[in-house]
Amino acid sequence: MKLLRVAASAAVILSLAASVQAGGIRPDCDAEKVAKNAALEATVGVSGRCTEDRAVENAKDNVNDRVDDARDGVADHVGDVRGGVSDRVDTAHDSVERADGKVDDALDKPVRTLLN
Repeated sequence: MKLLRVAASAAVILSLAASVQAGGIRPDCDAEKVAKNAALEATVGVSGRCTEDRAVENAKDNVNDRVDDARDGVADHVGDVRGGVSDRVDTAHDSVERADGKVDDALDKPVRTLLN
């Protein structure tokens, strides 16, 4: 009985210390922490801040963050591809203009063009 009282006191002290230290920071709850808290609640009567609801909320936030990151990555890649295609189109356009100029020169001065 005395051991149980000491364990309960230690759990309360650790819980208070963690809550003071963490302040308003949301814990990163996952299934493992929820299971540990449930076991602690069942044996000592005190549990931590991780609940099933917080674990589900964290999982949703993580999925949303990953989707946003993937969406940003795709948008960046599309922008890079568009920039590359635009550069190639500009280069091709410049080449056509140079070739057009050479054709005009050849038509205006055919003999000079052949001798050069």
